[in-house]
Amino acid sequence: MSYQIHKLFPTYLHHIEDIPISDELLEYCLTKPDFDNNIKSNRGGKQSINTNEDSIIKDLIQKIIDENIQKVCKPELEIQGYWVNVNSRDNYNIYHSHPGAALAGVVYLQASEDSGDLVFYHPNAYSVYEESMAYKEDWNLTQHVQIQMHPKTGSCYIFPGHVMHGVEPNRTQDDRVSVSFNLIVRSSQ
Repeated sequence: MSYQIHKLFPTYLHHIEDIPISDELLEYCLTKPDFDNNIKSNRGGKQSINTNEDSIIKDLIQKIIDENIQKVCKPELEIQGYWVNVNSRDNYNIYHSHPGAALAGVVYLQASEDSGDLVFYHPNAYSVYEESMAYKEDWNLTQHVQIQMHPKTGSCYIFPGHVMHGVEPNRTQDDRVSVSFNLIVRSSQ
C-alpha cells in the first residue's frame, strides 16, 4: 500500500525583495501623477489615474518583470497599466481583484512595520475551513482562509489578477506609498 499527498490547483505568489527605491522615484510618485478623486478600492488616501505612459515608474515595473517573473513565463508579459497609491494614517484598501489582468502586482516604495499588511483571501474560504478541520495539526495540511504579507520598502508581490486582496489600515504617521500594476499576456500577432 502506498500513500501520497498531492497539491491541487496551487495559486502562485511571486515575491521580490530588496528592490532599490531611489529618493527621485519616491518624490516623483508623490508629486507627478494626476491623483483621481474617484474612490476605487481606497478608503482615504489617494490613487492616481491608471496610466501606461512612459515614466520612471513604468521603467521600474518593466525591470522587475524582466529580471524576475519573465524568467518563469513562456509568453511575454506586457504592462497594461499602473497607478500610484498614497495611504496616510488609518487609510486602507478594501478587498478587490483586477479583472482583465492575467497578473497583478504591487511595489512598495515606502512601507514600514504597521503600515498595513497585504491580505490575500482564499476564493473558497468556507470549503477550505471545513476541510482543514478534518486534519491533524501535526501533519501541517491546514489551508488558510487568508494569508497576510508584511510589506516593507523595496518589496514587490505579483499574483493572479482574479485573487481577492486588500490592504489593512496604515497605523503609522508616515505615508505608505506603493505602485500597483496589471500585466497581460502580449499577443503574438
